[in-house]
Amino acid sequence: MKFRLNISVLPLLAPIYLFFAFPLPATADQQFAQFISRERESAIGAEEHPKILRQYGGVYDDVRVTGYVATVGGRIAANSDTPGAGFRFTVLDSPIVNAFALPGGYIYVTRGLVALANSEAELASVLAHEIGHVPPRHSAQQYNRAMGMSIGSAVLGALIGNQVVSNLINRGGELYLLNYSRSQEYEADQLGLRFLSRAGYDPYAAADFLRNLEAQDALESTLNPDKNTRPIEFLSTHPQTAKRVQEAIERARATGLPVQAMPRLAEAFFSNIDGMTYGDSAEQGFARGRDFLHPKERFAFTVPPDFRIINTPEAVIAEGPQETKIRFDTVRPRQNLTVDGYLTRVWAKNINLRNLENLNVNGMPGATGETEIQTQQGWAVLRLLVIGFTPERMARIMILSPGRPSAALAQELRRFTYSLRQLSPQEAAALQPQRLKIIRVKPGDSIAGFAAQMPFQTYRDARFRVLNGLPENASLRPGTALKLVVQ
Repeated sequence: MKFRLNISVLPLLAPIYLFFAFPLPATADQQFAQFISRERESAIGAEEHPKILRQYGGVYDDVRVTGYVATVGGRIAANSDTPGAGFRFTVLDSPIVNAFALPGGYIYVTRGLVALANSEAELASVLAHEIGHVPPRHSAQQYNRAMGMSIGSAVLGALIGNQVVSNLINRGGELYLLNYSRSQEYEADQLGLRFLSRAGYDPYAAADFLRNLEAQDALESTLNPDKNTRPIEFLSTHPQTAKRVQEAIERARATGLPVQAMPRLAEAFFSNIDGMTYGDSAEQGFARGRDFLHPKERFAFTVPPDFRIINTPEAVIAEGPQETKIRFDTVRPRQNLTVDGYLTRVWAKNINLRNLENLNVNGMPGATGETEIQTQQGWAVLRLLVIGFTPERMARIMILSPGRPSAALAQELRRFTYSLRQLSPQEAAALQPQRLKIIRVKPGDSIAGFAAQMPFQTYRDARFRVLNGLPENASLRPGTALKLVVQ
């Protein structure tokens, strides 16, 4: 969670650009001209770019990684059907696995996706796919179709009649993204593989990376069995992976090249991502088991047992038993108000709260109240809590429970509300992000031995295999470079 106050706009880090200053050539089918002009495409991309940065935690602040991605993207762009387009490549500071494009040549990959690749060719295959949306002007088509439609939390607010609650239910992260049709995605696959081969990369790398995505998705399903959860955003906006893998293999074979005939450039890739942040960043805070700790803002809290923490740039979300949801964020009020004044006169001014109560949370003043609201799933109990975290800043907690929570869950939720505490400077300084470390296999090394070194409590072997694209029965060859997550 990267906190954005309600009276200011966070400064945005400048992305690493690879920009070819020539107008986009008219290579797209003329039937698309009716959708939107190319000038408007560029304007839309420029308008939405800052929103994407806010939604995904900003640009990853490591010029080695961002410059490397821009260089690889530039190589693909130069071998595309639109080499004169003004492409801009941005690495987003997010552990979410995703890649996407906006109108006007804005191409994005998250560092979560970069971490899942195992060679430059695999990374290039993703960039090639996103660039493949440009010649047919898919972004322009989808944007035009979406005009007039409400998206994101505005829709949820209308459906349930309350913007406060819609902020809790909507996790964010996709407000400005437009899903392509299945046919558009397959067209981008075809064009992307063509561009990948032209650029001199192994075309079979595309299928290998899709397998990595498939394995990561299966791992996430094991780690988070909630069937309503889809952690891999890339898969939620792209066609079925198994079919894409097979078609990617067939397209690669159609080039007439044998497997590994063209370079993968794994060594160059590993040298550029060695030390890259993995998982949550210090700017957004760390989810460690049931604890959420923010070294920059110097606070921590503990969610109830069996709750899963979802750290987003907008807020910290926790989902748990009985479909209970928690949302935590902070604000700096415009007015000089007490916590109960902010609760009743600002945050919940249009809500009739009952059972109002003043609290003392580890020496910090708090105020809480609850109400019942109608959601799409029926009636739910909404509890709001405001805590005076510092003289200038207040913490806001929303707890939404369909029906009344059980006595046991209610007790755990109460413990959670009293768990917010401030971190000492020493505690905050000791909190560091996890990072990728590139290692070399030596004789006698094993998957289990490497996996045991990773800072996870569960499924270490599976996490290590998926991170490195290794099948379950894989054997390690001495001298091979692999990725390890270290604290």
